[in-house]
Amino acid sequence: RRFLVLLSTIQGLAFFPLAWVATGNSELGLPILFVSVTIYWLCAMAGGASWNSWMSHLVPRRIRSKHLAQRSYLGQISLFIGLIGGGLLLQGSGQFGWGNTAFAFVFGIAGLSRLASAYLLSKKSEPADLTRHQTNVSVVDLIRRLRTSAEGRLVGFLLVFSMATNVAAPFFNPYMLKHLSLPYYQYVLMIAAGFMAKIVVFSAARDLSSRISSTAFIRAGVIGASVLPVLWLFSSNVFYLFAVNLLSGAVWAVFDLGVMVSLFGAIKDNEKTSFLSYYNFASAVCLTVGAFVGGKLLSWMGDSYHGYFLVFAICAVCRFLGLIAFDRLQEATQLTKSTDIAVSLARSATSQVSKGLRGLSSPKKSA
Repeated sequence: RRFLVLLSTIQGLAFFPLAWVATGNSELGLPILFVSVTIYWLCAMAGGASWNSWMSHLVPRRIRSKHLAQRSYLGQISLFIGLIGGGLLLQGSGQFGWGNTAFAFVFGIAGLSRLASAYLLSKKSEPADLTRHQTNVSVVDLIRRLRTSAEGRLVGFLLVFSMATNVAAPFFNPYMLKHLSLPYYQYVLMIAAGFMAKIVVFSAARDLSSRISSTAFIRAGVIGASVLPVLWLFSSNVFYLFAVNLLSGAVWAVFDLGVMVSLFGAIKDNEKTSFLSYYNFASAVCLTVGAFVGGKLLSWMGDSYHGYFLVFAICAVCRFLGLIAFDRLQEATQLTKSTDIAVSLARSATSQVSKGLRGLSSPKKSA
């Protein structure tokens, strides 16, 4: 707890140099930006393993899947509100020449929010003997488990899939902003579409997570993610891209929930901190390698439709090949068919939307 509260506090403080730069008080804007963002993500990566280990002791296994779905649902709503609120503020302030002031305000709010999060973390309980029962996993043992254990095969798949995903992931935003030249408000709507889809899916998943295995969620997410990169290339129509972003948000919501629940359940509680620390490090390396490969391909082909087509197509193939690594999980886990989860989520999501529409049409119920 003390470690995570410290990291969260540093994350909050990292926003204030950015707010200071935004007011025009420094000529070192780019170095400060680089250092602040590096510190922020350094703390985020460093704290992930400890957070998972801590939460494993706080959240009982019998309600873990539903709790994580509920947490993700509320988190996506918060992200959506922050995205729209910040975007509207920046868009509106730019028209009055208050752009720098608005950026400073947004960074300040972000910093204060993270500090409030650190304070709330400090109020959570922690088992007195949590640290004493932690076991360090050696690198040799970890490598051996990649071939012989369920948790090792899960981590091996996630690393391979992370590398495949990031061949194209860093370049979707440049594709929309630079290549398609989308206006700022349309770009924000595209990003918001993904969050809206995640909110609906996480809401639906709260009722399904106890009946469908986490590996089924992962499989459905992998199949969907394998198709997504190519869909971006069929049309530049705004409504089409909005629909693709909705699908993208839904696919990654399914995948992320499956990964969270699987990592919580597959790794022994006393090994989580050590095991996930190695995993986070290896995941960052794979992310970097994937982005480097994609960047080199795009640089080689040039910033053109053909360049993006090559990167997105290769990413789609690599993601689909990730299924080969994922199939090794079947040796230890009984999987539900991905079609079953897709149908169940669609039905549940439709039910959630229908309830919302009925609520909007009925003043008494809305009140």
